[in-house]
Amino acid sequence: SSETTSYYLFKKEHQLNPFYLMESTLERFRFVRLLRLGVDNLLVMIWKRQISARYGPFFASQLAGPPPGCGDGSERAGEYGKHIDLAGDYFNRWERNPGAAIEEFNKAIALVPACDNAYVGLANLYMGMTDKEGYPGMDYIVELLETAVRYDPSSTEAYRLLWRLYYRSGKTVAARQMLEKFLYWKPEKIPEQLRVFKYGLPWFDERQAYVDLFIQNLREMIDFARERGAKVALLEYPDGNEFSLLAKDIAREKNVPFVENAPSFKKLKKQPGYLRSDYFIEDNHCTAKGYAVMAKNAAAAVIEKLLK
Repeated sequence: SSETTSYYLFKKEHQLNPFYLMESTLERFRFVRLLRLGVDNLLVMIWKRQISARYGPFFASQLAGPPPGCGDGSERAGEYGKHIDLAGDYFNRWERNPGAAIEEFNKAIALVPACDNAYVGLANLYMGMTDKEGYPGMDYIVELLETAVRYDPSSTEAYRLLWRLYYRSGKTVAARQMLEKFLYWKPEKIPEQLRVFKYGLPWFDERQAYVDLFIQNLREMIDFARERGAKVALLEYPDGNEFSLLAKDIAREKNVPFVENAPSFKKLKKQPGYLRSDYFIEDNHCTAKGYAVMAKNAAAAVIEKLLK
């Protein structure tokens, strides 16, 4: 990896950067890559044991009582399941009806308050609507998920969502705890998260490192493409955030076309039935539908340039 492609390398003051630098430098040698596979397998075992030792007693005490009241076979539990299914149907159909889905989730909660499914379902729905006026923000979503794990300490989906939400909020200690609780129940996912164990979570409140990294990467990518005869255009990210403004400045500096996308997505938000998750996945990258909007804008910009 080059220094312009990794936060761990770019943020020099991070205390574990030297280890990442050494590993990424030596990886060019085949025997080192093979050695790393062995070391990583060992680290997976170590982290798995640490997680088990840290959270095993906690979960054992939390689950010592009666099991979560989701599927006791009663008529009420059956009705609960029907409301959950209906909510999913309203949420996933082609013409979404989030209001009806929310109503069904709330009916499920009223029937069986001590079951995690409806809380997690509501949180998932609201996560797709955080930018829509009139819907709860992240604090309420976190509250829903914390309620889910309070009722069911083995709610893996709640932990998965919680660690990401805490991380986005800059709460890296809480994020690490939720991630490890998720991995306690899903140990097969540990290899995917091993970098967190080896290097820690980057600190979200130190934005300047990300800004510097973004600027340097973008300049080098433009130069790299031009040196190989490619024509370059920069596309604005749909939400028109601070990085979009930086990209616009770099486009002006490098004399490359800049395609605006934020106006198109602002118009979409005003349409009835708009749901953020139709256009964006959880990490804020676009879905196929979102990229189709960007592609249409890019094509229009190319055609306009050709006609000049």
